[in-house]
Amino acid sequence: MKQKIYLIDMRFSSSGHYMDDLKEFRTLNKKYNCYYLANTSSNIEMNGFKIKTYKNALFFYINLFFLLLKTRHGKIIFLSASYLPLLILSLLSVNFNYKFRIHALPTIRISLYKRVIKFLSDMSTHTIFLDKPVLDFFIDNNLVNINKSKVLIGRTINHANHSVDFSSRSSDNKFKLTYIGALNDEKDLLPIIKGLSSQKIPGLELGFYSKGIKKYKNELEALTIIYPSTEIIDSFLSREEYDSIIHRSDALILPYKKTYGVRFSAVLNDALRLGKPVLTINLPQFKYYKDKYNACSLYSDHNEIIKSVTSLINNPDIDIDLLNYDYSERIKEKQIKELEL
Repeated sequence: MKQKIYLIDMRFSSSGHYMDDLKEFRTLNKKYNCYYLANTSSNIEMNGFKIKTYKNALFFYINLFFLLLKTRHGKIIFLSASYLPLLILSLLSVNFNYKFRIHALPTIRISLYKRVIKFLSDMSTHTIFLDKPVLDFFIDNNLVNINKSKVLIGRTINHANHSVDFSSRSSDNKFKLTYIGALNDEKDLLPIIKGLSSQKIPGLELGFYSKGIKKYKNELEALTIIYPSTEIIDSFLSREEYDSIIHRSDALILPYKKTYGVRFSAVLNDALRLGKPVLTINLPQFKYYKDKYNACSLYSDHNEIIKSVTSLINNPDIDIDLLNYDYSERIKEKQIKELEL
């Protein structure tokens, strides 16, 4: 009889990449009966999982408490964690027999969260990271237990199984640079728009696809004078539209602020899966992908945008072979074994 394993998202959002992340755990159903719990009103379905959602946050936390109370020797993984509630539930149930995944270092109450994360990492069985640069940052700054912290790649990559065109230009000699995704307080397109407005780059085409993009209406109007073919769509995109636009792009824009800090980027992962380089801010985790895979072109402010975009166009080739190896099913299976799953 298969053992049960519980996969839990405490921070589920229908606009995020949570379901894409969950798909990567479907291989566990060969060994376990997989249960997925989330605090959401969304209707979730996925083959291989028995899914239970909770519209009410209080009911969700009460159920987590009883799960921790009765499951002292089972398998529990928090795919996304709300650190303070998880700490309280663990103390009340006197149960730290779980693994939890870290996406990022919180940007508020940093001192408090550092202590909470370190305590949870010391007490729980494993701390999981989605990529190595974020793990390295947490270890270098003594924020987690080094012996219990492991990488489990969020999504595998196998370009041999995808019809990906890695050429730098399409047949009409155009290079399409795209911004796609949600706008929030962690992102700022202004340096990129301002930088691109200072000079026309031959062959460059631009696209901006995001609900709320009109907040940059005046700046975009000035930009379209220089790049009249710029496409601007101010609406939410379906997953199919999102995938189609990324496929048609040569490179993507990740307009994070310096305050973005150190965290895993799902959009970067999507870009890597399709062999697309990215234009993004100069932060340690992105420098890692630039140095190892040639997957990023970095900027610090608007003055460096023209140089960084030109670099994307003239030197776009990602190290596909190394990406295929580091994000392969083989590596993932090895990482799963290291997590004792």
